[in-house]
Amino acid sequence: MCRDAYNTINAAYLDIRSGDPDMTVEAAVACTLVCACTSGPNVNLLGNFERALSKGESLAVDQIRAIEQEFLMQIGSSDQP
Repeated sequence: MCRDAYNTINAAYLDIRSGDPDMTVEAAVACTLVCACTSGPNVNLLGNFERALSKGESLAVDQIRAIEQEFLMQIGSSDQP
């Protein structure tokens, strides 16, 4: 199922990028999802997530980092027994 999600969002990302070579909000969101669906760590995940929030939601860097920190804390707490 994860592979199907990856293939679907990757196709959407490639379609978005073929129409506009610049990294638009739509492309950043799609690329964030592509990165999230990969089986291993991906260095582009946070960068595209930050761009999507910055451009799409007009958030400042400190606001974006606060959201990221909250996500990381939630992930860390879910790893605890």
